[in-house]
Amino acid sequence: MGGIRFTYSLPILAIILTTSLFTNMMFSGPVNMIIPIHVNDLGWDGSAYSSLSTSIGAGMIVGGILTGLFKGFRGKFLLLPIILGGMGVGISSYYFIQQLSFGLISHFLIGMALSMTNIPFITYIQSIVPANMLGRVMSLLSLMSIGFGPVSYALCSFLLAKNIATPGLLLLIGGIIFASISLCLLFFRSFRQMEQHPNWKRPMVEEQQLPATLST
Repeated sequence: MGGIRFTYSLPILAIILTTSLFTNMMFSGPVNMIIPIHVNDLGWDGSAYSSLSTSIGAGMIVGGILTGLFKGFRGKFLLLPIILGGMGVGISSYYFIQQLSFGLISHFLIGMALSMTNIPFITYIQSIVPANMLGRVMSLLSLMSIGFGPVSYALCSFLLAKNIATPGLLLLIGGIIFASISLCLLFFRSFRQMEQHPNWKRPMVEEQQLPATLST
């Protein structure tokens, strides 16, 4: 309970964790469960799905490298909702995909976006949260991002079993909701000003002062 109270006492942490909850609900089921079904409906074989899995892994590696090159997007966090929105577009694009090559591109871009958003957000949380509360906050983040995955699977299974939606339609709707929630981050003042937090600004100040210190 202490971790929950602390998290929701800081607006930016509450925004990040709540967004994580809903985006993962729209990601886990559609990507991990619905895409394999959709691949089968398209008549692609198991090797095609293996290629898609490899593509998302390659995208995550490239995204991690780019994140490092751009120093974790420090000073450019307003780009993160746009990158997340692009991930939602990639998920929705499966509704229109008919060729494996386009699926590989979508999976690659989704993987890139995963690394390019997860790394900066986790680094930010670890920077602003006091050491005595960090374990509780990260546990809560894990619950939001992983613990609710089965709920997403159950919801997708229910919609498919009742013939309420097709796999392609679930991917389309899930991606649109994912992108919409992600872009809504830009409307929150706490998010737009998140890099003004003193614990986050301190490393940048120290980095700027480091050459002068060495020169003396």
